[in-house]
Amino acid sequence: MIGVRWLKARAARWLGVAMLAVMVCGAQADPAFALRVSTAYWKTPQDKILHYWIDAGSFPDADQLALLRANLTKATDDWENICRDCGIRFIEVANRSDATFLVVGVNVQRAFLADGFNPSDPRDKWVLKIDRSYFNPRSRFDKIGVLRHELGHILGYRHEQIVAPEDRFVACGWKTERNTDAASVIALTAYDPESLMHYPCGIEAESVLFGFSPLDIDGHRRLYGPNPVAVAVPDAASPMTGAPAAGTPQPVSAE
Repeated sequence: MIGVRWLKARAARWLGVAMLAVMVCGAQADPAFALRVSTAYWKTPQDKILHYWIDAGSFPDADQLALLRANLTKATDDWENICRDCGIRFIEVANRSDATFLVVGVNVQRAFLADGFNPSDPRDKWVLKIDRSYFNPRSRFDKIGVLRHELGHILGYRHEQIVAPEDRFVACGWKTERNTDAASVIALTAYDPESLMHYPCGIEAESVLFGFSPLDIDGHRRLYGPNPVAVAVPDAASPMTGAPAAGTPQPVSAE
């Protein structure tokens, strides 16, 4: 959905704000102002404390539940530790009613390993889904890294490869995201093929780690740090509407 370079503007249900974002950017307004008014992310100190509830009964056995809980703790710690002064905190809660989002085990026959959501999604979509294939010991995708990637979506970041050079996009077989309807986005850094929000080109590597790149950390601090700031806002010749809408969260492929 969202790479650390890109932020999705609010959807049509917030049309007034989305229109303002386009007009602001066309006028070359302050990028930090555009970030604050036009993007879907956790803005207030209270909102930045994200409580999650794990639906223990949705996981097939206690070992898988324990592994998921441990990996999610590590992944959330990673996001917190790259910017301690950003105010992002993930806290597991015992009661579903106290949760910002849910963590639920599903069985979707390898359609994805894990599937997050975007802050602009309806509240009933605020669910981190974990497919049974996530627990496959032969998977090349690092299990903590998969969760880091999905937490990136939850924090508001889109897939980085939506702006990959055309030849790389074609060669790597990323066929879906550029074929959807356009949506406004705001750049936080230069294009970063090493981003944890970037799909790998093939799976030749022994393991796909989904680790933070230096630009990931810089982009995250630009958004969630004390003074949000984006790179130069696109003008009319380079519209913010150049990237596709995600519609629903895009999963980490199990293939």
